Amino acid sequence: MEITEKISHMIGSLMDLARAKDCNIPVKMASASFFRVITSPGFWRCYPWFAVLSLIGIAALPFLFEWTIPDSPLSSLKDNAIILSITMLLAMVILSLAILSLLVSARLLADIYRDRALARDIENRGLADLGKMESGGASGRRSIDEFKNYLPKDVPGKGRVLELIFDEIYQDTQDAVFTSAAPIMRPHKERLREKLGPLSGIQTIALRLGILGTFVGLIMGIVDVGSAFFATSGIAEISTGDVRETVIDMLTARQEEFAEISNQLFTALHIAFGTSIAGLGVSILTLMLLLYLRGCQEKLFRNIDEATNVILRLLRNARNESGLVSSFAQMKTTIDDLRRRVQGDFDDAAKLNKELYGEIAKQVEVTKDGLEGLRELKVEWQGFSDSLETTHESVLRDMAAATESSRSQFGGFLQDLNDGQKQFLNDAKSTLELLSVGKLGESIDTSIRSAGTGIAGTLGGEVHDALERLEKHSQKVTALAEANNALSRQLAEFSSTVIGAQTNLQTAIESLHPTASHLGDLNTALPSLGQKIEKLDSATRKMTARIPHPIILYIPMGVGLLLTLKLVLLIVILYLL
Repeated sequence: MEITEKISHMIGSLMDLARAKDCNIPVKMASASFFRVITSPGFWRCYPWFAVLSLIGIAALPFLFEWTIPDSPLSSLKDNAIILSITMLLAMVILSLAILSLLVSARLLADIYRDRALARDIENRGLADLGKMESGGASGRRSIDEFKNYLPKDVPGKGRVLELIFDEIYQDTQDAVFTSAAPIMRPHKERLREKLGPLSGIQTIALRLGILGTFVGLIMGIVDVGSAFFATSGIAEISTGDVRETVIDMLTARQEEFAEISNQLFTALHIAFGTSIAGLGVSILTLMLLLYLRGCQEKLFRNIDEATNVILRLLRNARNESGLVSSFAQMKTTIDDLRRRVQGDFDDAAKLNKELYGEIAKQVEVTKDGLEGLRELKVEWQGFSDSLETTHESVLRDMAAATESSRSQFGGFLQDLNDGQKQFLNDAKSTLELLSVGKLGESIDTSIRSAGTGIAGTLGGEVHDALERLEKHSQKVTALAEANNALSRQLAEFSSTVIGAQTNLQTAIESLHPTASHLGDLNTALPSLGQKIEKLDSATRKMTARIPHPIILYIPMGVGLLLTLKLVLLIVILYLL
């Protein structure tokens, strides 16, 4: 009871301190260290709700740890160390996040506390200096260079908000650039708000870890209980006929085993949901700290705005002698540069105009020359066109004459070729009649018959006459062979003549190709004429191929027959003798 009364009394006193409108922060706290700030009573008087939240968080940590890891798991889950180790690890991480959120919040509040102390110091000193400057008139105005080291030198840390703001305003005032406090403060406010990012991350991580611990505990507990149930229940002994009675008997007989399994399941559920409670508790604590720090930052923003306005008034009312002199010298230099630039631009423009006028005159002359050249080119083109037309007409006439001449020559050539073919056919016909196989056979048969008759009539004196006749007949056959060879040579010469005629015909046809490209009617007539010539050539080749074969074949046959007759006669004569 005494501890409860003390805690209630402490919370009531803190609430009374929190109802105060504002706190008086000592100026010396602007350059104090972090440890000195959090150990000073003024810090806790200025931020009582942080003390309340810190006490609540520290007092809740043992309860959260006890709810998360009670004494019962050590006995009920002694056979499953995985559940115990995972849940204890998650619980310790979650509770460590609670302590980390308290430390981060304390660090941020200490920075806010020191910045507010520095803002109060700048505001108080600036108002005092402004009062002196206004009471002293123009002679009481101080030089702007005297405010260069206006901030205290022993402020810990680099990049403090007011230090950056003062440097920016001081530089703008030296450059005679006068701005309001709002655009100067805007980026620095955003920079201060970004410092609350770690607390948001801690809140999210604690909540997600609590949910993760819940599911891990549930899954591992269900798996452990299920394995224990199937190991001890004897489900394999249940028959299909009396399942209900068998289950009731099994539960009645094994009450202690199922009670232990239920206790193990509830212990796992207690751990799982205890982890969720720890995560939610740390998340809520971090959220309350985050909201409280945002409220403290808003108070800091108001103090910085007031200090910034004082700095602006102070620096704008100061004498900027060096700035004025440099501004006037810069203005004079700028005006001189502008005058020289304008004069140079005017001279460049005049020079450019002259060059442009000269270039335009050159272009006009070039245009005139071009027009004259176009006129001359037109006259020359007209003459060239007339000459081209005349040449074209003469070429057409020459082509027509050449075509007509070629046509007449080709007609004469065809007539000569036709006459030569007719003469060749007549000669070949007469030759075939002379060398007819029937007549040759009749003469040979007659000779053999006369020889046989002479041999049969006179076996003595007639043999000599038969031999002489046979010799004469052999001479006639030899003469016939020579005549045949001469005829073969004539036929070969005639064939070469036909081939030459074909070559001349091909040459004439090739000479007519250029002319045929210009004359459509001749171009359509030449293919049919070429086909006729090819047919004639084919017939000629066939005739030439057929003519020599009978003569060449029959001559060896006749010679062989004569030799055979001689041999037969000799054999007969020798036999008779």
